[in-house]
Amino acid sequence: MKDSSGQETSLRRLVLDRAAAGLPDFAVMTGSELSVDSALNFGVDGVVPGLGNVDPAGYVRIFSAVAGGDLAVARSEQDRLFRLFDIVEVADRGRMGASSAALGAFKAALYLLGVIACPLTAYPSIPLDDDEIGRIRVLLGGAGLL
Repeated sequence: MKDSSGQETSLRRLVLDRAAAGLPDFAVMTGSELSVDSALNFGVDGVVPGLGNVDPAGYVRIFSAVAGGDLAVARSEQDRLFRLFDIVEVADRGRMGASSAALGAFKAALYLLGVIACPLTAYPSIPLDDDEIGRIRVLLGGAGLL
Protein backbone atom coordinates (compact mmCIF):
# COMPACT_ATOMS: atom_id res chain seq x y z
CA MET A 1 0.00 0.00 0.00
CA LYS A 2 1.44 3.37 -1.01
CA ASP A 3 0.02 6.48 0.62
CA SER A 4 0.92 9.72 -1.16
CA SER A 5 -1.61 11.88 0.65
CA GLY A 6 1.02 13.66 2.72
CA GLN A 7 -1.22 13.13 5.74
CA GLU A 8 1.03 11.61 8.38
CA THR A 9 -1.96 10.74 10.58
CA SER A 10 -3.57 8.50 7.94
CA LEU A 11 -0.23 6.87 7.19
CA ARG A 12 0.41 6.19 10.87
CA ARG A 13 -3.11 4.71 11.16
CA LEU A 14 -2.28 2.31 8.30
CA VAL A 15 0.83 1.14 10.15
CA LEU A 16 -1.11 0.67 13.40
CA ASP A 17 -4.01 -1.09 11.67
CA ARG A 18 -1.59 -3.43 9.89
CA ALA A 19 -0.09 -4.44 13.22
CA ALA A 20 -3.52 -4.85 14.84
CA ALA A 21 -4.67 -7.07 11.96
CA GLY A 22 -1.55 -9.22 12.28
CA LEU A 23 -0.37 -8.57 8.71
CA PRO A 24 3.42 -8.16 9.03
CA ASP A 25 3.97 -8.97 5.33
CA PHE A 26 1.59 -6.22 4.17
CA ALA A 27 3.98 -3.46 3.07
CA VAL A 28 3.11 0.16 3.78
CA MET A 29 4.99 2.76 1.76
CA THR A 30 4.94 6.54 1.74
CA GLY A 31 5.02 8.59 -1.43
CA SER A 32 5.50 11.85 0.43
CA GLU A 33 8.97 13.30 -0.13
CA LEU A 34 8.82 15.60 2.86
CA SER A 35 8.36 13.35 5.89
CA VAL A 36 10.23 10.16 5.05
CA ASP A 37 12.37 10.27 8.19
CA SER A 38 9.42 10.32 10.57
CA ALA A 39 7.38 7.85 8.50
CA LEU A 40 10.20 5.30 8.55
CA ASN A 41 10.68 5.91 12.25
CA PHE A 42 7.06 5.02 13.06
CA GLY A 43 7.06 1.87 10.97
CA VAL A 44 6.57 2.53 7.27
CA ASP A 45 8.46 -0.04 5.21
CA GLY A 46 9.77 2.23 2.48
CA VAL A 47 9.34 5.24 0.27
CA VAL A 48 8.48 5.91 -3.39
CA PRO A 49 9.20 9.64 -3.79
CA GLY A 50 9.21 11.53 -7.09
CA LEU A 51 12.17 13.53 -5.82
CA GLY A 52 13.99 10.21 -5.42
CA ASN A 53 14.54 10.33 -9.18
CA VAL A 54 16.60 13.49 -8.65
CA ASP A 55 18.46 12.49 -5.49
CA PRO A 56 18.09 8.77 -4.79
CA ALA A 57 21.19 8.74 -2.60
CA GLY A 58 19.56 11.22 -0.23
CA TYR A 59 16.66 8.86 0.42
CA VAL A 60 19.05 5.94 0.86
CA ARG A 61 20.90 8.00 3.49
CA ILE A 62 17.61 8.65 5.34
CA PHE A 63 16.64 4.97 5.22
CA SER A 64 20.09 3.87 6.43
CA ALA A 65 20.16 6.46 9.21
CA VAL A 66 16.72 5.50 10.54
CA ALA A 67 17.59 1.78 10.32
CA GLY A 68 20.78 2.51 12.26
CA GLY A 69 18.95 4.54 14.90
CA ASP A 70 20.65 7.81 13.96
CA LEU A 71 17.58 10.04 13.83
CA ALA A 72 19.64 13.25 13.87
CA VAL A 73 21.37 12.28 10.62
CA ALA A 74 18.03 11.22 9.13
CA ARG A 75 16.47 14.54 10.04
CA SER A 76 19.39 16.54 8.67
CA GLU A 77 19.16 14.70 5.35
CA GLN A 78 15.37 15.08 5.30
CA ASP A 79 15.76 18.82 5.89
CA ARG A 80 18.16 19.06 2.92
CA LEU A 81 15.70 17.20 0.70
CA PHE A 82 12.83 19.34 2.02
CA ARG A 83 14.65 22.42 0.70
CA LEU A 84 15.47 20.68 -2.58
CA PHE A 85 11.75 19.94 -3.06
CA ASP A 86 11.34 23.68 -3.64
CA ILE A 87 12.13 22.85 -7.28
CA VAL A 88 8.45 22.01 -7.77
CA GLU A 89 7.56 25.63 -6.91
CA VAL A 90 9.84 27.18 -9.55
CA ALA A 91 7.46 27.04 -12.52
CA ASP A 92 5.12 29.92 -13.26
CA ARG A 93 1.74 28.61 -12.11
CA GLY A 94 0.09 31.13 -14.40
CA ARG A 95 1.43 29.02 -17.30
CA MET A 96 0.95 25.52 -15.92
CA GLY A 97 -0.63 23.44 -13.21
CA ALA A 98 1.00 21.60 -10.34
CA SER A 99 1.53 18.36 -12.25
CA SER A 100 3.37 20.03 -15.14
CA ALA A 101 5.38 22.08 -12.64
CA ALA A 102 6.52 19.02 -10.67
CA LEU A 103 7.21 16.79 -13.66
CA GLY A 104 8.98 19.64 -15.42
CA ALA A 105 11.10 20.33 -12.35
CA PHE A 106 12.14 16.70 -11.99
CA LYS A 107 13.00 16.44 -15.69
CA ALA A 108 14.91 19.73 -15.63
CA ALA A 109 16.88 18.56 -12.59
CA LEU A 110 17.71 15.24 -14.25
CA TYR A 111 18.80 17.15 -17.36
CA LEU A 112 21.05 19.47 -15.34
CA LEU A 113 22.54 16.47 -13.52
CA GLY A 114 23.39 14.85 -16.85
CA VAL A 115 21.04 11.91 -16.38
CA ILE A 116 18.86 12.70 -19.39
CA ALA A 117 19.64 14.58 -22.60
CA CYS A 118 16.51 16.73 -22.83
CA PRO A 119 14.40 18.49 -20.18
CA LEU A 120 11.19 18.59 -22.24
CA THR A 121 8.05 16.96 -20.89
CA ALA A 122 5.60 15.02 -23.03
CA TYR A 123 2.34 16.60 -24.09
CA PRO A 124 0.03 17.61 -22.46
CA SER A 125 2.53 18.70 -19.82
CA ILE A 126 4.06 22.13 -20.31
CA PRO A 127 7.87 22.25 -20.19
CA LEU A 128 9.81 24.67 -18.03
CA ASP A 129 11.44 27.63 -19.77
CA ASP A 130 15.15 28.53 -19.64
CA ASP A 131 14.70 30.92 -16.69
CA GLU A 132 12.89 28.28 -14.66
CA ILE A 133 15.54 25.69 -15.50
CA GLY A 134 18.18 28.18 -14.33
CA ARG A 135 16.40 28.50 -10.99
CA ILE A 136 16.36 24.69 -10.70
CA ARG A 137 20.16 24.80 -11.20
CA VAL A 138 20.51 27.14 -8.21
CA LEU A 139 18.45 24.84 -5.98
CA LEU A 140 20.46 21.80 -7.08
CA GLY A 141 23.64 23.67 -6.20
CA GLY A 142 22.24 24.59 -2.81
CA ALA A 143 21.50 20.91 -2.18
CA GLY A 144 25.09 19.98 -3.01
CA LEU A 145 24.16 18.15 -6.21
CA LEU A 146 26.01 20.43 -8.66
